[in-house]
Amino acid sequence: GMQAVMASDFSLGRFRFLKRLLFVHGHWNYDRLTRLVLYMMYKNSVYVFLLFWYQIYNGWSASVSIPQLLLFFYNLFFTSLPIIVVGIWDQDVTESVLESYPVLYNDGRKGTKYSRLLFWLQIFDALWQSLVMFFVSYWAYADTDVGRLEFGTLQNTVCVVTVTIHLMLEMHYWTWVHHFVVWGSLIFYFVWALSVDAICCFPGQDNSYFVTEHAIQASNFWLCLFITPAIALLPR
Repeated sequence: GMQAVMASDFSLGRFRFLKRLLFVHGHWNYDRLTRLVLYMMYKNSVYVFLLFWYQIYNGWSASVSIPQLLLFFYNLFFTSLPIIVVGIWDQDVTESVLESYPVLYNDGRKGTKYSRLLFWLQIFDALWQSLVMFFVSYWAYADTDVGRLEFGTLQNTVCVVTVTIHLMLEMHYWTWVHHFVVWGSLIFYFVWALSVDAICCFPGQDNSYFVTEHAIQASNFWLCLFITPAIALLPR
């Protein structure tokens, strides 16, 4: 018996523990994993589409308007922690409900929360949101002398705010950890952008000195920041 336990991947001290393991933790794990995968595909697709629309107006030169440090840290810092917290702690249904209604375990057994339809819905959602993010900003700054990096900073800011609010709408369970990470990520983004742009430049990087500081002084910046997420997330 002990050798079998040591050689196994999982072991249970009592068979009665199996019910909780499957019906509660099994359901939560499936729900968290599917939403994590779909959200990661969505938020990265949004960013790729956002960069793509800019190519239409720059002669397909493959250059980007977003400052390189903001571009690099989009996935690493600005949008990573909230979805990690959801993937660890979120609960779509309470423990007592899952134990009382074992039929809910069928969601994972039948794969109802991750399918081709849901995948393509996320992609089309990302396509729609990227169109709104880019062209609302484009029309807001039409016939102005806005610089490339200033326009890119707006695009990046709108994108980070929109995908974070999108995740907030997807959350079923809020704790102090969720609040701390979600709001902390948004605050960290603005602090980072302002702090980095206050430094003259970095070797090999775009010179975005005081770009963010200058961008936030424009009323169009705040107009786009509030209107764009509302329109982009309207279908949800």
